[in-house]
Amino acid sequence: MNIGIDVDGTLIDIGKYMLEKGEKYFHRAASDPAAFDIEQMFACTHKERNRFWARYLLPYCIKSPMIDGAGKTIRQLRADGHKIFMVTSRVYTTRTDLFGALFRTILVRWLKKRGVIYDGIVFCEDSGEAKSEQCQKLEINIMIDDKPDNLMAISRHCSVIACPAPWNKGIADKGVVRAENWADIYDIITGGQT
Repeated sequence: MNIGIDVDGTLIDIGKYMLEKGEKYFHRAASDPAAFDIEQMFACTHKERNRFWARYLLPYCIKSPMIDGAGKTIRQLRADGHKIFMVTSRVYTTRTDLFGALFRTILVRWLKKRGVIYDGIVFCEDSGEAKSEQCQKLEINIMIDDKPDNLMAISRHCSVIACPAPWNKGIADKGVVRAENWADIYDIITGGQT
């Protein structure tokens, strides 16, 4: 099978990162710890959100650890004969300038440093429709993602596994299977539950 895997929120726990750094930056607890974006999580302005990411984006992209079990599961899926494609809408990676090249390089190096072996990587715009189109082009059979918009759009064309995140707990779509962790993702894929 061709398996698509998102990065932010799927390989990296961006929610945990936003909570930890947000409490330091805003000097308060999150008003909505389950929110998808720092702006809603800390009830801040868009300008404050941009300042937060100006300070924390590069450390997030370079130093964030991989979610437990993700690397092992991906290696096992590849060993089982599946093709792995990273399908990401990581910020700035679709830009055609040096800034875009920098963020693409940072992500590729991050994956390499953590031993993630994959057959291809696609950088797409941040929308469910853009990811869905890329999944169709790559003939993805199963996509692993966390963002509700992506899960819903992609589920119209292939099987989808929702990586555990507080912002996707309420999804009730028969095309989306919610996993509890990466071991669960492996069981879902190999057990024929998708």
